[in-house]
Amino acid sequence: MAQMDYLDFDLQIERSGDNYCARVLDSPAGQASIEFSLPFSDLEIENFLLRAGRTRRGVRRLQSPEIEAAKNFGGTLFQAIFDRDVKTCLADSLTAAQQQGAGLRLRLRFAGTPELFDLPWEYLHNPALNRFISLSNETPLVRYIDLPEKIKPLEVRPPLKVLVMIASPGDYPTLDVAEEWTRLKASLRDLEQRGLVVIERLETASLAALQRQLRQGEYHIFHFIGHGMFDQQTQDGVLLLEDERGRGRAVSGQYLGTLLHDARTLRLAILNACEGARTSRSDPFAGAAQSLVQQGVPAVIAMQFEITDQAAITLSREFYAALADGYPVDAALVEARKAIFAQGNDIEWGTPVLYLRAPDGRIFDVSQQAERPAARAIEAPSPESTSPAKTTVSRRRLPKWAWAVTAGALVVAIILLASTLPSLFAGKVASHTPTVTSEQAVTNTPTTTSAPVSSGSPALYDDFNNPDYAGSFDPFRWTYFTASPNKAFQQDGVLVITQGKEKPYEITRLVALDYSDYILNAPTFFEAKVRLSPEEHAGVAEIVLLATLSDSTEWYAACVLSETLANCMDALLPSGDNTYEAGGVPHAYGNWYTLRIEIDPATMMLTYQVDGQRIGMHIPADAAALKGVKFNFALGVLGESDSGTVTASFDDVSAGPIK
Repeated sequence: MAQMDYLDFDLQIERSGDNYCARVLDSPAGQASIEFSLPFSDLEIENFLLRAGRTRRGVRRLQSPEIEAAKNFGGTLFQAIFDRDVKTCLADSLTAAQQQGAGLRLRLRFAGTPELFDLPWEYLHNPALNRFISLSNETPLVRYIDLPEKIKPLEVRPPLKVLVMIASPGDYPTLDVAEEWTRLKASLRDLEQRGLVVIERLETASLAALQRQLRQGEYHIFHFIGHGMFDQQTQDGVLLLEDERGRGRAVSGQYLGTLLHDARTLRLAILNACEGARTSRSDPFAGAAQSLVQQGVPAVIAMQFEITDQAAITLSREFYAALADGYPVDAALVEARKAIFAQGNDIEWGTPVLYLRAPDGRIFDVSQQAERPAARAIEAPSPESTSPAKTTVSRRRLPKWAWAVTAGALVVAIILLASTLPSLFAGKVASHTPTVTSEQAVTNTPTTTSAPVSSGSPALYDDFNNPDYAGSFDPFRWTYFTASPNKAFQQDGVLVITQGKEKPYEITRLVALDYSDYILNAPTFFEAKVRLSPEEHAGVAEIVLLATLSDSTEWYAACVLSETLANCMDALLPSGDNTYEAGGVPHAYGNWYTLRIEIDPATMMLTYQVDGQRIGMHIPADAAALKGVKFNFALGVLGESDSGTVTASFDDVSAGPIK
């Protein structure tokens, strides 16, 4: 494909009273505007984010739930905004671009509407053409953040220098640092040999080490691989770095950006961490990526959802192949998205997000002549010499997709070396904290990728005595699914979950990250101490296993404190077919009980216990379909009436192989 130029279609979304206004600031067809109301309730948005962020099954059907959900969501959003004058303006702009042999880049701007940042705009869908906007290289979609500080392209003579930080604190699930680094080096070996890029790795993943390295050398790209999340308690995006002792330290984008801002040659930051693209509904710069942009980094690539290994590999491979074929960056990314879609993956092509603040998209002016590799290439130290010895525990390690996404994202900057392209582009991890506000939504729980816990792992998972996260559960151990007025917090060394009376028959749950996307490879137990508050008798507390079968059917198994009985059940949802429920044993409100589920992957035999007393055993009718699927382990509270708030406490969560 010949190089394609792009005309800009600048669309700003701003407040207009209680509604919104979509204003075309500039386009080949002039200006236009329309007032609209957001065509979704909070529940509908949460449910779509939940479906978009869930772990993919890799099974394609003619009309999968994922693509239908994406079309419905994106089509409804498209029709609300691209109506009347704005619709005409877009059509005329497309015609003008086609007449000039150009594409039309849709640049989204948000003015005073931070609550719209987290909407997955990459799924905008034109129902009349049955086409996703960002799946056509004629209409790439980019996000633009307008700030007063001007950005001038940096004159760069190759190679582009990349500084890599791989954070794996010893008190958290360990990443396979050596593997991540080896894969990254291997994927960029050809570019290094050609003198187009060099990569260095920080020996220590701490702010102090980063400050020293930035003081001693000049870099163009900062790349982070590690854990990240959006802290609901502080309403801020954080990355998990290391302190001087190698323990975890949660660092906000503001702290990181303060260091990166003074590195004047640094033009791009890449965050391979869950929820790096998420932000607050009241502060557009609360997310890690957005905060870095505010602090002065011209471009930041982050992830709004997790991405599977296969999708990440395809993204990297096809993106690079398209660039080698002469495609511009925007079109190359679209080609990679289409390749993911063509493999039967209906939704992951919308995962990456690029936040850009350069008005014309130019962050580099790259010389066409690279320096000789022998003169400038920096050979990064081997993993053995740069990282202290760590025992890799097969727990929530960073998924193997990190290196693949890394390579694909880095190529965005690398290709600028050869073509001095006018813009970077990406669509909008991992993530995975959309809230759950209905029973049906909970069955679609998104999960993180993690390996099964090894047989040597301790049984105790969390006793909720986390001094570093006083008042809130450990954000790197649990994923929070809930909606106001529901809450989950630590109090006196236990976890307390409340279910507000305004949300009856809706489940508030915490999913254990180490047992999310968990594949059973041995008989395993899951248990926790549970207590129902004596103030409210119309609710349940549970420990629960969740799974999704290959045909999209949802399955769950739960050990429950319900009204006056401790009982158990397992069933298919939403139909309720093959439901099993045991009578259970009496219990008293305000008392602690140990609930336990045992599951044998060979037979799928489920055993339920309360305080060591067996209350039920069952082999599901769909046992064959459950073998080899991925499970989630969660704690939950369900309100069964609107008469009051249900409160339950949890402690001493344990899980592991049955010995």
